[in-house]
Amino acid sequence: IEVNLDGGYIPVFLDTWDIIDGGTIAGDFGSISVPAAPALQIYRVIVENDRVFVVLTCLADFDGTGILNLQDIFKYLEVFNSGSPNADLAAPFGTLNLQDIFAYLTLFNNGCNP
Repeated sequence: IEVNLDGGYIPVFLDTWDIIDGGTIAGDFGSISVPAAPALQIYRVIVENDRVFVVLTCLADFDGTGILNLQDIFKYLEVFNSGSPNADLAAPFGTLNLQDIFAYLTLFNNGCNP
């Protein structure tokens, strides 16, 4: 999936775009490409059972709600355990280790503010 913004459009924190809405979602995208986000924010592609959407949110928000809670920690650990590069938050980059988990917890503790 490749996410592009219309020229001149400047998204704000928690702007959301539905990609797929309805039906049963199965499988993953082969690759995901998103635009550069403002400092300390990220465009996340969130895949749910019946919806795929993109949201501009903070780095620690792994469920796309803009509210940090236990679900974000569980989702981060799921991404980490899958070996995804999205969980690689600390040097040395390219290797998932305990430092990545500590880096995530630091982001989480810093909160989710625009």
